Amino acid sequence: MARTPEMNSLQDRVLEELFAVVSAEGVDTIDTPDLTRQIKEHSMSKFSRPSMMQAVDAGKLTEIDALNGHFVKLGQAHGLAMPFNEAVVAFVKGVERTALTRRQHPQSADQAWYDEWEQKEAAEGRAGASPMLSNDYSRSNKL
Repeated sequence: MARTPEMNSLQDRVLEELFAVVSAEGVDTIDTPDLTRQIKEHSMSKFSRPSMMQAVDAGKLTEIDALNGHFVKLGQAHGLAMPFNEAVVAFVKGVERTALTRRQHPQSADQAWYDEWEQKEAAEGRAGASPMLSNDYSRSNKL
């Protein structure tokens, strides 16, 4: 994750939030500077394709809800702000939704098709009903 200065900074903020949740859950104090260093060194030690990207590529849903999503819920239950993890969850879900739309409507990658489709939907009173905005897709392990 820490391949650019921006991603490095995001990774720091995500980890800070996760460690705050772990602490709020009553887990014995973690040496966060050392653990952060170990995580960052591991992240930089090799290049591999993240499992969530592998899942999207394979037409499956990611484990984002069980990972960062779970920490967001725990953090909120403890009254902690979790803006960076919330953003990561939202981004990954957006990637999932885009992959779903592309699988169901391959032509949607073409802007002209999308513009025409959007105009038709607006004319029929369904403006804003983009397949990327609907919540009716199945969470059954397949996109």
